[in-house]
Amino acid sequence: MDKNTNIDILALIAMAAGCVAIIASHWFPNDGRKYLWRRDT
Repeated sequence: MDKNTNIDILALIAMAAGCVAIIASHWFPNDGRKYLWRRDT
């Protein structure tokens, strides 16, 4: 794999994470975040 390919994959992951964070912040306000944190631990 080239360095460019790795950068592309990282960019896609970053974009996906950003989209998920934006959607999650809309669908789950503060209570949802507490629930997610609780679920994580």
